[in-house]
Amino acid sequence: MRTVCLLAVFAFALTACGDAGKSSAPVAEKTPAPVVTTTADSTAAAAALHRFFAWYNTNQEALGKFDITNDTGKHLQLNEKALAQYLAELKKSGVVSDEFVADETKFYQTCAKLWQTENIDDVPSGMGQDRMYCAQDYMGDYALAPVKVTVSGDRALASLMPVEDIKINFDLKKENGQWLLAKIKCDCGVAY
Repeated sequence: MRTVCLLAVFAFALTACGDAGKSSAPVAEKTPAPVVTTTADSTAAAAALHRFFAWYNTNQEALGKFDITNDTGKHLQLNEKALAQYLAELKKSGVVSDEFVADETKFYQTCAKLWQTENIDDVPSGMGQDRMYCAQDYMGDYALAPVKVTVSGDRALASLMPVEDIKINFDLKKENGQWLLAKIKCDCGVAY
C-alpha cells in the first residue's frame, strides 16, 4: 500500500513539473466551510429581540414625546434633532446597534422626501403604523411572541410571530458576544 501511495505522489510530481510555465484554466476558489452556530446563538438572538420589545412596551409612551415631524409648513418636515434624540432613546434599550440607528435614519429621511409631494392633511408616507411593531393595531405582546431564528455567523434573521399567520422579520448582528437589533424588515410602504 505504501508503494502505491509513493508511486501516486511521484506521478503527480512529474506531471506538475511538466506543466510548469504553461497557463492553465483558473482554479475555482474553495468554498469556505460553513460557520457552525449553536442553539445558544439562536436562543440569545431571540432573547435580544424579546428584550427590545419588553423595553419598547415599557417606554412607548415616553418615546411619544419626541415629535420627529414638523407640520407648520405646506408639507410635513422631518425634525432631524428630535429624530436623533428618539433614536438615542431606542439605543438605550441595550439591544439596538448603530446599524439599526443608521437604517432608521435612512428610512425617515426617505419618508421626508416623499412628504414634499404629499398633502399635509393626508397620512404621510411611512407614518400610518407603529414602525417597531410593523402594525396599525395591537397584535399581542411582541416580548412574548414566538420567534424563529436562523443564524449565519454573526448575523441572524429573526421571524417574530405575534399572531398566527403573521410574521415580522428582523435582522440581528452579534457584536462583542451580544446580539443586537440591526434592522426592522418592515418598510411601512416606503422603498428605501
